[in-house]
Amino acid sequence: TVHPARFQEHMDHLARNGYSPLTVTQFVTHRANPGALPPRPVVITFDDGLADFYTCALPILRRYHFPATLYITAGFVGKTSRWLVQEGMAGTPMLTWDQAREIAESGIECGAHSFSHPHLDLLSATTLRQEVFGAKEELETHLHRPVSTFAYPHGYYNETVRRLVQEAGFTSACAVKHAMSAVGDDPFALARIIVSWNTSVEMLDRL
Repeated sequence: TVHPARFQEHMDHLARNGYSPLTVTQFVTHRANPGALPPRPVVITFDDGLADFYTCALPILRRYHFPATLYITAGFVGKTSRWLVQEGMAGTPMLTWDQAREIAESGIECGAHSFSHPHLDLLSATTLRQEVFGAKEELETHLHRPVSTFAYPHGYYNETVRRLVQEAGFTSACAVKHAMSAVGDDPFALARIIVSWNTSVEMLDRL
């Protein structure tokens, strides 16, 4: 979505202006004591787990020593983004498990983005459980570490989805909403701002 050169500009802007990146779990943990939050906290998140996170975004994050949270669609690791058929991107490579493990070991939090990226609020109870619990189990098995945060595919969820994510053992979940997230927000409905291909540094600064 964002060209690597533009992403570099965004990260440089955050670094030069004293922002303090956190993972989603770090943000949620600090919410109980907002005074513990660092100056100008910001959470950088990525959805899906496409291979270009490893080749393009990770080197830039490492350059600035920035943590971030990457939400991985567990059932497509090592394959392609098959859910993006309508967008003409079904053949886009996904991360491999080796790459995902390296990412997790380099200070990037890996969260779950369901098992196969459906609209969770439209699923039967059995399929929904497989998408939520199955994603957590698959990621923890291959990454050899706990996975504690979830992002709703397409940003869609309802109370049943939210409750099941909690039941699975996640401690937070991100929606989209295109809004700022405050320390008082529901930890299972965190708001995020959308950064697009045409989001300039000036636009990011205004956001």
